[in-house]
Amino acid sequence: MYTTMTCTNKRFNQITTPLNVNIASTSDGDESQLGVTASATQYDPIKNQEIETLGTLFSHDKTSREGAYILNRDSIGDYKFYIDSMAGSGQISRGFTSVTYHNFKSG
Repeated sequence: MYTTMTCTNKRFNQITTPLNVNIASTSDGDESQLGVTASATQYDPIKNQEIETLGTLFSHDKTSREGAYILNRDSIGDYKFYIDSMAGSGQISRGFTSVTYHNFKSG
């Protein structure tokens, strides 16, 4: 189960969390680790557009990752931003709430 996920066009290759990351040089299937964060802003420098994603951050003892990451799906032509997957964590999930917000800005 992925509690927060955002798919973006490949142009959204600049990421801001507490870190600034340019993911344009990654290969298909590569994962760019973003650390423990509940939000990230993806920026398209060509069209001057932003997508900010804010999601629920779960305790790391219940997740299979060490924070957020971006998956490069070059063969499909997009990036997928995930916050802390519970997939493969071995945890049973019952009665929890997860919220995801997307803010879109166009320059």
